[in-house]
Amino acid sequence: MRESLICIGKIGEKGYYFEDTGIQIFSYEELCYYMSQHMICYIHTLPGEDLLAYIRDELDLDKLSKQLSKLLDPEKDQMKYFAALFREGHYFNEDEIRDILDEYRGLMNGWEICLRVQDGLQGRYGIIRQH
Repeated sequence: MRESLICIGKIGEKGYYFEDTGIQIFSYEELCYYMSQHMICYIHTLPGEDLLAYIRDELDLDKLSKQLSKLLDPEKDQMKYFAALFREGHYFNEDEIRDILDEYRGLMNGWEICLRVQDGLQGRYGIIRQH
């Protein structure tokens, strides 16, 4: 069964294309859904400035773009980035956001364990690649 997303915000004229997955989005709601389903792609990184430009220019969400820009620093807690993204347009309720962030936390912990095991077996981190 296919899911439908109801978009109440602005639809971008141009889509934003996620190269890692080959998926294109056109709205804030699609962005939230995409990010919630592809958190593993962002274990050790966050989307770049080009996504922030898309959010600002195509979706007219300047406040959100500025807020996320402040959270791009690798020293910042990545979960704050996702919490800010998900809360802005009220696409998810607080319980759903908490569940998504708990899942992300679990992915981060699982990834670290996997890296440690690989480090112990190979003496380096070279086997595991981030996708």
